[in-house]
Amino acid sequence: MTNQVQGILKDDTGRRIVTAAFCCNGHNLIDGENPLMDGLSTLHLRVHSSKSGDVDIYLSPIQGDSRVIGGEEISRDELLDISCPVCGTPFEVVAPCYCHNGMFVAIYLKPDCQYREAIVICNSWGCKHSFVKLESRIILSSS
Repeated sequence: MTNQVQGILKDDTGRRIVTAAFCCNGHNLIDGENPLMDGLSTLHLRVHSSKSGDVDIYLSPIQGDSRVIGGEEISRDELLDISCPVCGTPFEVVAPCYCHNGMFVAIYLKPDCQYREAIVICNSWGCKHSFVKLESRIILSSS
């Protein structure tokens, strides 16, 4: 693994790996207790589904990889409330998503909660749109 920048690591194969992710209260969402994907700790979120209630999901830490553990009972395109699994604080909504259904929410790369350094994902279940901001620039985008 090489080239770490503010919670994003570029490995030897060119993949960008999220190595740190935080709620606005500073809780780290990547923990050694989380399930692994490709030997890497996943990013733990809690989502609230109007049909399924609270559900813990684990996102792949690899940028652009849409694999998720959990959430099988959630309907495609359902809008979810996304929050920290530790303190329950909802993630900040920052903009409408390109899918025209959901909203982008920010997951911070550092515990000081600056939107200029964040992973941004859509709250519509199954939407693949996301991006990473570093120093207020979008550096990676997925769709």
